[in-house]
Order: sequence, then structure tokens, then C-alpha cells
Amino acid sequence: MHIEGALAVQNYGSSGSLLMQSLLDSHPNILCLPALHGHQLYVFWEHHGSLPIAQLKEKFLEQHAYWFDPSLTEDLLGLQQMGANLDEPTRIDRDAFVSYLGWDNGRTLSRKDYIASVYIAYAKALGRSLSANRYWLVFPIHGHHVPHAEFLSEDFDKAYFLHTVREPVQNMGSGVKHIASYPVLGRFHLLESNVRQELLEETIHVFSYDTRGIHYYLPDSEDGRIQSKSVRLEDLHKNSSEALSSIAQWLGISYIPEILLKSTFDGRIWNNRPVSVRQKGLGTGTITKKHNDIFNAFDQWRLKQLSRPIHLYYGYSTSSDFAPAVVRQWLLPVLILLPYKVELTYSHMRRVYPLVKASPDYLVSAVLRRLKARDLDSQAAVAVLLALNTVFEAVKGTIKSRYALLRAWKRSVNKQQEVYVPPVYLPGHPAASVAQKLSA
Repeated sequence: MHIEGALAVQNYGSSGSLLMQSLLDSHPNILCLPALHGHQLYVFWEHHGSLPIAQLKEKFLEQHAYWFDPSLTEDLLGLQQMGANLDEPTRIDRDAFVSYLGWDNGRTLSRKDYIASVYIAYAKALGRSLSANRYWLVFPIHGHHVPHAEFLSEDFDKAYFLHTVREPVQNMGSGVKHIASYPVLGRFHLLESNVRQELLEETIHVFSYDTRGIHYYLPDSEDGRIQSKSVRLEDLHKNSSEALSSIAQWLGISYIPEILLKSTFDGRIWNNRPVSVRQKGLGTGTITKKHNDIFNAFDQWRLKQLSRPIHLYYGYSTSSDFAPAVVRQWLLPVLILLPYKVELTYSHMRRVYPLVKASPDYLVSAVLRRLKARDLDSQAAVAVLLALNTVFEAVKGTIKSRYALLRAWKRSVNKQQEVYVPPVYLPGHPAASVAQKLSA
């Protein structure tokens, strides 16, 4: 068998990247791991790739034990709620996986061999025969920094990047709920983090690099080895056949509707993440949500003005849908500083400003020490600490969000057109004419 290339699927905030992977999952020319199972493969290699192969295998099986026993990890992505009745987990047999892995003593394993062998062993452990002549390996790059994109281009004959895109305001509304639902992300200010991710393309996590949701990871190569395309989430749901046939044509694989229009992982029906609209793959439930509980009409208008370049490039709006240039240039930078509904909603405030911190801020810690020094009741001291910490975080988050909003405004009125990843499909236009249409 021959691995023709790697298809790296990239997200633009909450834009359906996992859905895109699930639609490719069961295609006979695709090798795919469930959701984010493969997300840390290059990170693992960077940390442990120099180990002797026996130790490497032991370490890999230890860190990926949840592939064989799903109960070892929290089900954030719905991988334990698969199938028509939401009662089937994704899992493979450990012994079968090891037998197909082929990491035998004395074997020298290159980085490419490592990645390919993991995907092949996983597929065979699922019972796939792998009888096709060529395969595309689907890699969830999902916000990784550029060096990992370069690894893909070095390790495989072709490195294609497929970016999933979503209307920015709806994307931010979904992003707010996504971040608020995960305790590990509780320290992030909901408005600031989504403005940064959707409008400034900056990671909201502990690192500091561009997320490249709609910008190129690597420039397209003249020989065609490296290519980037995007697909709108709205087209995956509303124009499914056209969008997926365009992607299949781009990859040079057969368009098989009964497979590509079905959302699966490990061949089992995927029902979306537990915190999202539960639907079996394609449907309009996800993209019709208005998120009025997050942003009111004024909020949505302001955020739409800030995302004007993205709206125009990806065909979400036309120039007539936006305020006159004088309003965007002179009035908008004042209007965006006013409060947003998400900042005034207590339920979101308490999520984004956690009441307990492992390392409270220095100022709050100093106050707590002083309270204890005066022999105040410890519960009262903790209550004061929590109140001060909440207020401090709220003020800090508000200041940082205004700075992010002003940066987004400056970017939105910049007359120099940014270079976004072009769509592989737009409604009513064949893929070949998309670039020409957008430049017109």
C-alpha cells in the first residue's frame, strides 16, 4: 500500500473540523483516527522519538491507553456516546494494535514510519483489510504551530491543508459556549479569547503563536506537493454533496455519497460533542443557532463590522451589508468599547473567573495573609479573597478584551487585503472558478 499524502484538517475556532474528519473517516482511501486521537503524535515524537524502540512502544501504549480503554479519559468529544443510541465507544483491542504496529527490537523507526505505522495499525485493529492501492492520512493539525506543518511536508509526498471556516459572529457565539463548558479553560475571558481567536488568529491557550484558522500554514508549492483549501461549515451542512464532491476531486479520491455524507469515527455514527447540538452528522441544527443568549443585536452588529474582511472574502455578506466607511473608521472604535451581553451575564462571569485558583494573584494573596494575621475567621478570609479575585479578574479581562477589540478594528479597516485560504467550493461556482470569483 502507498500513502499518497497527509491531509491536515485545521479549525477556525468552532468551525466543524471534527465533523470534516468524521465525514472522511470511512472512505476506503482514507486512514483516520477518531477526533483528536492523533493530535499529539508529533509532540510525542519530539519528546520520546530518541528512545530505544522497546521503550518507545511501552511509552506510547502508556500515554495512549485510552485508545483501548475509553473510560480512562473524560468524554469531551462524544467518543463514548457513538452509535444510534449513543451507547457505543470508540476503542480498539490493545493486543491487536501492538501486533500490527511492527515496532520490533532492532528496527530503526523514522518519524514518517512512526506516524504511518500508528495509522495503519489502528485501521487494521478495527478490522479494515487496507486493500486499496493508495491512501490519504487525515491528521488533525487543529491549531498546531508551523513546525508540525513542516513535519508533514517533510514526511509525506503530499501535504494538503483543509481549513474549516464558519461565519465569524456565530463562530464566536459557539466558541463562548465551548470555552465556558471546559473547566480547564476557565481562566480565559470569554469575549477576549474569542475575539483573539476568530478576528486576530491568536491562540487562546498557554502558548503564543498564530492559530492560522484561515491563513496559510505553508505556501502552496509550485510542484503541487503542498496545497491549502478551505470549506465553509455552512456548505458542509447545506450543500453537502457539492462541497464533499469538490473535496474528493481535490484529493483525487472517489466521491461515494453513502460514505462521505455519513459522520463516523471507527465506522460508528458520531453524534457531535456533548456540549453541542446533538445530531448524527449533517443537518442545520448547528448553523441555525443565533446565540442571542451570548450576544444581543448590538453586539452582533459590532462584531460583524469587525469581521468585515472575512465576511466579504468567504461570501457571507456583501459590501452593502456593512456600515458606511466613515462609521467604521470613526464611530466604530468608540462603540466597540461599550459592554457586551456576555460580560454582563453572571452565569458566564462565574465560569470565566473561577472562584478557586491554584496560584492566586500576588495582590489577592497579600490581602489574604493580612486577614489571617488579624485572626479573622478563615471562611470570611476566603470569601474576601474570592470576591477580590473575581473583581480583579473581571477588570483585567475587560481591559484585555478592549485592547483585542481595538486591534481587531484596526485590522478590519486596513485597506491591504489579507491572504486567506481560498475555498474549495462556493455555492453556484465550480471549484476551478472560485479564486477568480474572489479576486474579481
